[in-house]
Amino acid sequence: ISAMDKGGKLYAPSNKLRSLCLPEMEPMTYGVSWLWNHEALLGSPIHTCVVGAARAADLDQPSVAAHLQGKQPDDVLAKVKIIQGRLDKSAEEVLGKEWLESCYEGVPKSNKSKYAVEHNQIVWAHNLIKAWGMHGFAKDRYTSLENNRK
Repeated sequence: ISAMDKGGKLYAPSNKLRSLCLPEMEPMTYGVSWLWNHEALLGSPIHTCVVGAARAADLDQPSVAAHLQGKQPDDVLAKVKIIQGRLDKSAEEVLGKEWLESCYEGVPKSNKSKYAVEHNQIVWAHNLIKAWGMHGFAKDRYTSLENNRK
């Protein structure tokens, strides 16, 4: 599963998401760089980074990210932290700190749901729409829930 697609359709970002990532990086470059710096950011490494490509140009930004990560890892990490800070600030301003800290409490996981629905994905989609304008991506994710019938 490509994190560039299922992780936010970063190849076609919302205007708001793109504006929160710039000028440091394009959203797709940020996404790849965030994954490569996962251990430094969250304390656990990743073992695979997949970039699905529908056309050759889809590999441009991940290639730039790979080059920068190899040549300037400290600079890349600093930029990722700046962008993450803007994303977090935007989410908190729009949704509120209390909501962000409690929005998944009591929301059943699919294995606890009569119809195997990932209710937390609906909350996640709501947060993405409100905080970062990711309506198109959220709609795509919701469609996958609609098609999740036994």
